[in-house]
Amino acid sequence: MTYNDSIQVTENGLLYVIHKVELFTEDGFIASLYVRNYSEIDILLKIADVRECLSIAHREFLSLSKFSLTFNTRWATEDNKRFSSAQIMLNKLRSSLASIKKSYRETCPIIRKQQPIGEMFRNRLSPSVFERSVLTNGGCARDLFGIESYSDNIQTLYVEQSALFANVLASLMLCYKEIEKEKQTKADPDKCVELLEKQCRDIMKELYDTIDMIQCPVTDEIQQFIDEMGLRNFAQKGYHEYSVDVVRKHAISVFKQQNGTMSNFAQMAKLVWLKNPQKGNDVQLLIEHFDEFRPENRKKVSAEKILFFVNWCGDTVEAPQQQFYTILKTYYRKKELVDWHAVTVRKNKIKNLMEEQEEFNKEVELFLKGLKKAA
Repeated sequence: MTYNDSIQVTENGLLYVIHKVELFTEDGFIASLYVRNYSEIDILLKIADVRECLSIAHREFLSLSKFSLTFNTRWATEDNKRFSSAQIMLNKLRSSLASIKKSYRETCPIIRKQQPIGEMFRNRLSPSVFERSVLTNGGCARDLFGIESYSDNIQTLYVEQSALFANVLASLMLCYKEIEKEKQTKADPDKCVELLEKQCRDIMKELYDTIDMIQCPVTDEIQQFIDEMGLRNFAQKGYHEYSVDVVRKHAISVFKQQNGTMSNFAQMAKLVWLKNPQKGNDVQLLIEHFDEFRPENRKKVSAEKILFFVNWCGDTVEAPQQQFYTILKTYYRKKELVDWHAVTVRKNKIKNLMEEQEEFNKEVELFLKGLKKAA
């Protein structure tokens, strides 16, 4: 007689496996040792095998755990289908499930009896390993002396296999919990609207590609559906259905509608220096008079001057340091700039960078003060 280890790819199937994995006990493990005639070498081989499976199962659990931290707090994610259905979840956990299926198969009784001809179809089906394995069968007689009475290798195998089942159970429970959370969120249109709008705001705060986003035309795929369906209806139906890139374009489009075309420096500065608009004004003024400040007799602006400039601009979440180089390159037209790589190389060669930067900052402030006074 053969056994089957198939799992119904539904939420009920997921719950069924969770229930069976929860039944792993010390008594069941001890009973499983008597199903096969294991030698000491067999036990050592099983320890090595279970440890390998445990490593894979633990990695799968950590990966799921990391993604679950933000999955149901974002309207769109990098992998919208990560927790979307039991079928997908069971596929993503195939390595973990394969390892426990093997444990179940190896702890099923060996039965060589052939099925009688003429039985009803349902009785001719191979019995499930989840039902026949002594690990889940329940009702095992309690060992009088417990696992401590067995050899060190058997105790080690029990510890490793317990850890394997614990990791798989944790993954399965996490998947089921996230599927339920997603259902609850999708049933609440107001919550979906809140998550969509929050993600749009977060995108505009990050602005990793500020200049590129400002200069490139945006095709807003989301807005046309909002106009047709209404915000609440669209946010509910579109939850975890659109890519982050599509949401990003929508956020930029909305910002442009509210703040203009972003065609000039002043409009761009609203994005980059959200909390310090005066800094944006100072940067614009310095770029307009960049050749007059610390004049250089050369074809390209030096790496050192660019380095001190971007440091003076700042280093924020809204605009990482290299972004200020892009801003200078975009709005300063008189000379070419050395490439960014040359700037980073020069940075590593300046011994007293902090002292020289402080001197540069003081000169900039005096220079800008003079320009403002003369205006």
